[in-house]
Amino acid sequence: MTNGWKLSVFGLMALFAYGCQVAKPTAVYTVKGTIREISADRRTVTLQHEEIPGYMSAMTMPFPVKSPGLLDGFVPGEEVRFRLVVFPRDATIDQIIAIRTSPKPVGNKPAASDAPDNQSELHLPQSGESAPNFDLVNQDGRAVRLSDYKGKIVALNFIYTRCPLPTYCPRLMEEFDAAQKLLKDVIGRDVVFLTITFDPRFDTPAVLKQYGSRYQADDTSWQLLSGEPEEIRKVASFFNVAYWTSPQGTIESHTLSAAVVDRMGKVARFYSGQRWSASDLARDVRALLREEPG
Repeated sequence: MTNGWKLSVFGLMALFAYGCQVAKPTAVYTVKGTIREISADRRTVTLQHEEIPGYMSAMTMPFPVKSPGLLDGFVPGEEVRFRLVVFPRDATIDQIIAIRTSPKPVGNKPAASDAPDNQSELHLPQSGESAPNFDLVNQDGRAVRLSDYKGKIVALNFIYTRCPLPTYCPRLMEEFDAAQKLLKDVIGRDVVFLTITFDPRFDTPAVLKQYGSRYQADDTSWQLLSGEPEEIRKVASFFNVAYWTSPQGTIESHTLSAAVVDRMGKVARFYSGQRWSASDLARDVRALLREEPG
């Protein structure tokens, strides 16, 4: 075999290997909905959509699009049919077509109603501010208060277990899972993770325990918490987590937040949306460990 042929064969083998590594969709759905908002960079569209049987209830959610050009000519209020392609760690819209010629005047609302359930209580936490204590229960049904962890650093996030989009609640859980591995020498001893559901009617301790097992949540170092709706509303609102529920009590939409609370129960770091990673969290926690007496 000549060198030229060898190079060609190896090139084809490399191309084949690369192709095998490309993630394949786990599901593809064609869905009808109404555009509520288009991001300034045209990479995300917020849609109020119908139920996606077997995957997602009817709700309003932001979705990434495969290409900004897909949104050319569309405006909020327009009814569309779109194709949602779901991958193991992502979901994206790769096709969208108009099914109305005149849009409904809905404006740029972020969710299915004008304001989230906890609009009047939403709060943007500031560094050094005391985090609220709370009375919740963990995945084993044991009572948990934030004050139980005085003297330890606490990382918190907020989820609901029925959240179907890989880039939302599942991503927050994956980042915490990765962070606990990065902090394996201090997790449990100096650091604890708390994940709080804002869907307590469905997310019972038993549901949370099963959900947490997907992410290796050890109840000695990572607590998944539920409790009375008003108690959850209090702590979620403090950490600027907005959520919308339907008349039937299901979550229609929500925002994303996470935070780190220091040994004295004061806010040390606050992460809004998806602009943080496990490495960011681990770095910030280790910085606090160096600053504070052990």
